[in-house]
Amino acid sequence: MIAITPMIRVSLLSLLAFSTGFSQEANFVTDAKWHFSHKLKSQWDKADATGDGIITIADKGGWWHNRLKDSNQDEKVTLEEFSTPLPLKNAAKSYYHVVYKEATGEKCLLDIYLPTKKRADKTPVFYFTHGGGWAAGTKDIKGNMATVFESMLAEGIACVSAAYRLVKKENSQSFMGDCVTDCKDGLRFIAKHADTLNLDINKVCVFGNSAGGHICLMLAYSPPESFPGEPSLQDYRVKPVAAINWYGPSSFLQGSLFTHPSVKDKPGNPNRFAGRMMPNGKAIEYVDAPAAQKRLMEKLSPVTYLKKDSAPVLTIHGDQDTTIPHMHSEHLLEKAKQIGANVTYLAVTNAGHGFNEKTNPPFEEINQTMVTFAVKQLFP
Repeated sequence: MIAITPMIRVSLLSLLAFSTGFSQEANFVTDAKWHFSHKLKSQWDKADATGDGIITIADKGGWWHNRLKDSNQDEKVTLEEFSTPLPLKNAAKSYYHVVYKEATGEKCLLDIYLPTKKRADKTPVFYFTHGGGWAAGTKDIKGNMATVFESMLAEGIACVSAAYRLVKKENSQSFMGDCVTDCKDGLRFIAKHADTLNLDINKVCVFGNSAGGHICLMLAYSPPESFPGEPSLQDYRVKPVAAINWYGPSSFLQGSLFTHPSVKDKPGNPNRFAGRMMPNGKAIEYVDAPAAQKRLMEKLSPVTYLKKDSAPVLTIHGDQDTTIPHMHSEHLLEKAKQIGANVTYLAVTNAGHGFNEKTNPPFEEINQTMVTFAVKQLFP
């Protein structure tokens, strides 16, 4: 076995899934081993139902959901294949598992995809923050998100997918505000390396779904210097020029926004996510919250920062979404109208917490609307 040390530069494509190394072009530190052990191991254990260390047709659902990762077409998915993100055909170069910061004993990673198509001297950026209730989810791109990324890359837009510290159920050291801070630091990291990657950090469109939608609205609306995190990145400021929000909450100040009309009698406090803002936080209405939690509910509500000259936002929401009801997008639109801010609301019927070909409009049309919006903002 050849030992790899920090003094040796190797191509990212030659790294095994459990190595840590540097890229030839950007000298990034990567850590696929950390990503697997902290983000993917439970998925692997579930997929490898037979427990034989590979995923084959004998694993039934595990094979069905992961068969596309069989890169050498030998009808089995190895641990290395499982741990490697699916390649995107419109990406000329991809950087996986890039460490952009470490905090509270965790590594925050992101993936960078540079487009084959060149449309401007410097390449605009499409920056994605994943969903999962601030408590789950990964940066790995697949399904509809892969389609979105492929479409943006085809337009000459670089794509970045950022992971962040999650709010754990017990003894958590991270909370909702840390999710925002981490994703801001991810943007700052991209700004730090913008020249090396030939990126235009003044042309950034942020995108997120669910909790990631909330984060992307926070990135778009709150001041670039707010939510300081990694000291080495604080000199870099990024002000996104646009945002696309998929069914993310716009405010924690009205618990009624979390109660869909079809489940208005659901037990428990509707403002259930408010407890993920602080240690021993409570799912509580804003008017009843302790002063410290009330301040956090204000600080973490995107509408708090909405101004007339805020970045344009496209918010997309399903009418049957009971996780984050569509009233959040309606509330954001109403607040924007009151002050003359630029918010476009695409209401999707027959849609819950996600979109597909049976929704109206179907996902294909939603994706095209997103591309049109992003191109208009990034290539004015």
